[in-house]
Amino acid sequence: MPAIAVAETVGSLLRPAYLREARQGRRTGGVSDAELRAAEDRWVAREQERAAVTEALWSARLAASEIQWQSEESERFSRAFAHQRTKLGLERWRRAACWVALAIAIGSMLVA
Repeated sequence: MPAIAVAETVGSLLRPAYLREARQGRRTGGVSDAELRAAEDRWVAREQERAAVTEALWSARLAASEIQWQSEESERFSRAFAHQRTKLGLERWRRAACWVALAIAIGSMLVA
């Protein structure tokens, strides 16, 4: 049968065993106020460090996703611009061909 985890919580953060023992010791009189305060300060420092590391990791992940998004957008823009440039070039050739055909038609009418 699996062991059932039992934990005392502060908000959503689990309290470590040394902090629970220090609080229990304070209630029974085996731990002084200074020792309890030191245990609490140690726990707070550990949680602040953990939060800072987590924030740094999320910031790095967000920065990486932003770079990837910019790269994808740049690629989409390049493809769209190249497509538009190709369309414009083809349109110019079509117009030029129309003018040549018109000139040939006018020239053949003048010769006839």
